[in-house]
Amino acid sequence: MPAFELEEALKSPRDEDERWHVRRDGIRIWVSGSVTALRNEQGKVVGFFKVVRDCTGKQSYIEGLENRRHEVASSTTYKEVTVTTLAHELRNPLTPLFHAVQLIRLSPSTQHLEQPLKIIDRQLEALRRLVDAAAACRFLKRAIGFCRDKAVRPSEAAGVATG
Repeated sequence: MPAFELEEALKSPRDEDERWHVRRDGIRIWVSGSVTALRNEQGKVVGFFKVVRDCTGKQSYIEGLENRRHEVASSTTYKEVTVTTLAHELRNPLTPLFHAVQLIRLSPSTQHLEQPLKIIDRQLEALRRLVDAAAACRFLKRAIGFCRDKAVRPSEAAGVATG
């Protein structure tokens, strides 16, 4: 038994730990163990007793869950960055298009273009709403995460979502 385990067993009723362990046959296993100091009637230590339980299956399951959680978090972050980038990249060309339509309307003798301009306006507005919704999604997720971390009143959550 390692010296640090024996020292801990002397200080407290028993020393418990969980760790990877290599068996004599070379196989690595996750163990949960405890070391107890054995004392005689006078309280003098006469030996130590160690119990070790193989918890490899439990540890493997926990590690698998942690890996899956990390994958999901990475995937979610990637999606959020992608949506934010997409919203930004789509917003950039929309502004000049809105302005171009306004400039065409200000030009003389463009009455024959009014119907096509209305169609362009309508489609640009639909695109703007989509881009705004995509950008707002990032702020909403940020607000939800903030609210999960601590108790927040609805008025505070609204401030987080817009900031």
